[in-house]
Amino acid sequence: MHQVLLDLGGFKIYTYGALLATAFFLANQWGLYLAKRLGYSLAAVEESIMWCILLGVAGCRLGFVLVYPDNYLKHPLQIFNLREGGLTIMGGVLFVVAFQFIRFRLKGKSVMNLYDFWAGPLLVGMAFGRLGCLMHGCCFGALTDLPWGITYPEHALQPAGIACGPRHPSQVYELLMDLGLLWIVTKQLFNLKFAGQNFYTFMLGYGFIRFVDEMTREKEALYGPFTIYQWVSIGMAIVGLLGLLGVFGKKPVDREIFPRDGDASGLPVADDSGALPT
Repeated sequence: MHQVLLDLGGFKIYTYGALLATAFFLANQWGLYLAKRLGYSLAAVEESIMWCILLGVAGCRLGFVLVYPDNYLKHPLQIFNLREGGLTIMGGVLFVVAFQFIRFRLKGKSVMNLYDFWAGPLLVGMAFGRLGCLMHGCCFGALTDLPWGITYPEHALQPAGIACGPRHPSQVYELLMDLGLLWIVTKQLFNLKFAGQNFYTFMLGYGFIRFVDEMTREKEALYGPFTIYQWVSIGMAIVGLLGLLGVFGKKPVDREIFPRDGDASGLPVADDSGALPT
């Protein structure tokens, strides 16, 4: 745990913010890599990435404020103070998905092909963003006697009324599971059978990941047998499973979601069927 990366004469640069910026950069680079493989205009993809990042941050913050409203009702200006953390990944994911769905519906287009493309870059950002949580000292794992348990400084836990002792590195668990899901959706992107296949795989996979990861975290308020994040995870997983089973239909894959630059990268470019040359 190392909350402050640099202290420049009283102006603190927090490790959380620095690692979050790194996560955004890596997500951007992954999106550009995929764009080259598919022959898309890098400028068009990068513009879309920036919008997703801005909307994602807004959704992450909004989700956190809605889950923990008490402090922000008393100090509303603190809503805009992102340097000290206070984001929830699930809020960002759902906000971006909902915004893009409405935007594309108004244009009369299907958004599923775009969702398929963004599943990979989103997972890159989510995975490495968890390092920010680890260094900031949030999203605590539950107490454990496993040999890889991590011990936080007492001053980080005691004000929150949390017992000291070795804890599950829940942030690292999720990082590793996110990378596993990233491998699946990246490989699948170039061989999609129908529009939305990658998106539904992401929804099912991340729903499972987050539900399981919550079992290793410090217990939050329960709503029935589960936390609010587990209930949302169940909803995501159900949507993903139903989508993969074809309940919402299986429309053809449309690769023309961004303008094309041609194959200026020297990398193999997918044909109209979505397959890459071997």
